[in-house]
Amino acid sequence: HDIARLIEEAEFLVFDLSEERPNVYYELGYAHGVGNEALDVLLVAAYGTKLHYDVAGLRVHMYQSLEQLRTILKKSLPVMIERTRTR
Repeated sequence: HDIARLIEEAEFLVFDLSEERPNVYYELGYAHGVGNEALDVLLVAAYGTKLHYDVAGLRVHMYQSLEQLRTILKKSLPVMIERTRTR
């Protein structure tokens, strides 16, 4: 229940789809179901991750190293913060 509440209250969400963890896919589906817009959700995954068919059409930022992941986050998070706070 705590995770569901946090998803509902979050300004934006980041999901790492690496390692095909079912709970992450469930939480992503829940986030979309409760009305989080696509621009408020950042999807990342390590290169080589097999994306499930239900997210294969979504924009997923792929990374090969922690440094690449940091770069993705540094570019994406300020934009997401700005967008959610100017609504």
